[in-house]
Amino acid sequence: MPSPRVLSLAVRSIIIVFVLSIVFEELGLAEQTMLVAFGIAFGALMLGLAIAFGMGAETWQAFSGEEDVRGKKKEEEENEDEPSPL
Repeated sequence: MPSPRVLSLAVRSIIIVFVLSIVFEELGLAEQTMLVAFGIAFGALMLGLAIAFGMGAETWQAFSGEEDVRGKKKEEEENEDEPSPL
């Protein structure tokens, strides 16, 4: 690894924040901290999957000969770039 110290510092910081969150929850100061943290992490994961799925579908659509989102076929799009004789 190029910088294991940075990685170890990040992991240590995450663990400290996690432990402090649990302590505050047990003391009754922060009642829904873990629920909110799980919701944020789950939401971030789902957003990442949605973006990856969208980009993958765009790539799949580009390689297939089907119409694109605007309803044009590839041949029509290529002919559009040529100047009109009129």
